[in-house]
Amino acid sequence: LRADIEAVTSYGVRGLQPFHGGFFNPDVPLSKAEGAMILEDNIVRASGEDSLATRYNGRESPFVDGRPNQQYFNAVMLVTTMCLLATNSMQRRFDPLAPLPGAEAALALSALKSELNAL
Repeated sequence: LRADIEAVTSYGVRGLQPFHGGFFNPDVPLSKAEGAMILEDNIVRASGEDSLATRYNGRESPFVDGRPNQQYFNAVMLVTTMCLLATNSMQRRFDPLAPLPGAEAALALSALKSELNAL
């Protein structure tokens, strides 16, 4: 498992970095914010459009639990406007620190694959 984790982290994908001190804790659930950053990083790399990584900088947040100065803000905005990750639109929440359910992650990856195939 260690070799697999080191192989994945060697790509430098945002959201998949080791914790402070170089540790990687596979038992800690992936948060929705981390999932958004992983998706954003893959979208930017696959599309070659570096401007996507800063597209929403300086904009107001439509979410009560998301501020523009948070490191994951642009990623959340990108993946929610692309309808890759769900929001609670009634309460205007994204719940960035909540665990990303496996089913939602699988749906997001499937939708992302379709988007990238359309490029």
